[in-house]
Amino acid sequence: MNKAVDISQELTLEALYSEFCKFEEETELLDSRYAYIWEGIRLEIFSLLQTQLFHSQRAQDSVKPRNLPLKQKIFTIIALVGNGMQTMMRNHFSLKKRMNFDILFISGGRRKKEADDTFWDIYIDPLLDIVGIHENLLIEEPYRNAHMIPAKTKNIMYSDDNYIWHMIHFFRSIFVNTSEIGLFFKNIESDLNDTFSVTTEIKKLAVRYHELYLFLYGRYWRLLKKIQPKILCVVCGYGKEPIIQAAKDLYIPTVELQHGIISKYHLGYDIGKGRKQGFCDYLFTFGPAWVEMANFPISKDKIIPIGYPYLSTSINKLSSVQKKDQILFISQGTIGDRLSEFAVELLRIKPATVRIVYKLHPGEILRWESTYKSLYQAFQNAELEVVVGDTPSLYQIMAESKWQIGVNSTALFEGMMFLCKTYIVDLPGKEYVQQMIDQGEFSLIPSPHFLDFSYDPDKLKKHRSDFFCDETPERFKNAIKIAMGDRSK
Repeated sequence: MNKAVDISQELTLEALYSEFCKFEEETELLDSRYAYIWEGIRLEIFSLLQTQLFHSQRAQDSVKPRNLPLKQKIFTIIALVGNGMQTMMRNHFSLKKRMNFDILFISGGRRKKEADDTFWDIYIDPLLDIVGIHENLLIEEPYRNAHMIPAKTKNIMYSDDNYIWHMIHFFRSIFVNTSEIGLFFKNIESDLNDTFSVTTEIKKLAVRYHELYLFLYGRYWRLLKKIQPKILCVVCGYGKEPIIQAAKDLYIPTVELQHGIISKYHLGYDIGKGRKQGFCDYLFTFGPAWVEMANFPISKDKIIPIGYPYLSTSINKLSSVQKKDQILFISQGTIGDRLSEFAVELLRIKPATVRIVYKLHPGEILRWESTYKSLYQAFQNAELEVVVGDTPSLYQIMAESKWQIGVNSTALFEGMMFLCKTYIVDLPGKEYVQQMIDQGEFSLIPSPHFLDFSYDPDKLKKHRSDFFCDETPERFKNAIKIAMGDRSK
């Protein structure tokens, strides 16, 4: 078995990624009979390794019932069951009225309120305007146990009833023999913990995921069989592997719509030298540059750039906004504690005319006041602005900012499109954007003292279309035709 990884020296993400891929190869996890389970949990395992070895925080505040105090847990479960019962009735009558749709979309439920006072799914609604809404259906998962209404989307079903069926399946699964799965992943757990000198509960994750997989696969196989869409499009394919596999088994072409950063260190996309059965047949990206960002489990001809119409439209709407002497910090839960300290330190040395705006990730909102104490104190003293929600919008702040600072957020690429000069703080995770640093698009800085307050927008217009291409209507229509051509295969 693997020798323990030497962590006496500072371990880099590159080294951790290499050792993790080596571990997968030697244990043949992606070729084992339980590959479907490992495919579903490997991203979480790799994230756990990063959290323990790099001493980073969790990416988002958890609102899952099992992580809440008892009283809040009880009320949350009651609310979820109630919502689930309503959803079951609503979906039953909706499907009785209409059962044939050309494109079935599945999204994660995160929406943004726009000027029309409706909440937009920013990845799907602009595409629905392109293909027409009447022949398409969106199934939306709850975001943080709720849905944002009124929704822009017309044909929509909610998947809250998944919670009820999942509970039923969970209790049934107690009586199902999972000892072989448990033993297999108990050995993997022991080997991985010894190799990386960490503590993980792979067995528990694996058995739980096996139960979830059986439930989701069966539920969506029946639903897809009934609806018979010509194609399935999902936002964020990792986590939806059983749904994708159900569609594949019914010969329904599957497409993932890019929603965030892609990197070889993002194991939702990268499979090292392995394979991933539960990956979509096609990946529609924001632009051609993303094709080279990871070791994908599909061929490059099935990775098709279509653009990001929500971003393109927003850039046009905000084209008249004037730039200010303003720095935008784009926070993330994993490194927010250290990035916020960086922002406070910058307060002491920045020019008096320069303003700092610190944009929190939605997953940090519940903890920032107690965890980012220096930032909260600076905010209380009106030394900087902290943006907690969606007002003002992130794009509005980008449009008026000359500089942006972060680590590896997807938003940094969007800020590049708004001609923000980009600085990357030397913190764990910077490797996700190493290519941009190497190409000189982003500047790596170890401390606030290295920040250069010069600004020349003409130097920031290179390669933008490589990451976010134009002509989305034509590109999306053509890409859908190509993917639908696989239906008969």
